[in-house]
Amino acid sequence: MPLGFFITASVGFCFASQTPKPSGPVLLDLAEKALATARANGGGSIRAAAQGDKKRNVTTEIAHDDVAEALEKGHIQPCFQPQVSTHTGQITGFEALAR
Repeated sequence: MPLGFFITASVGFCFASQTPKPSGPVLLDLAEKALATARANGGGSIRAAAQGDKKRNVTTEIAHDDVAEALEKGHIQPCFQPQVSTHTGQITGFEALAR
């Protein structure tokens, strides 16, 4: 039986037009921050960065607190959806969805 591999890639990038003073070091730094965010979100994620990302991080922290509170109070319920192989028709995993 052949072995199967599932490979994912995370991508972080930055548009020069999104920075007030685009330069190599600034663009590289922002792209690396975007890549770190993409990796934190799991394989296959793509994230763009811009000079104003510090503001977005504060918003993300607030949203994180809101989501944590909603989970604790039972306002968000997990639903599990099967993942089915198109080649074999067999269930190969499950995806958790928040409702």
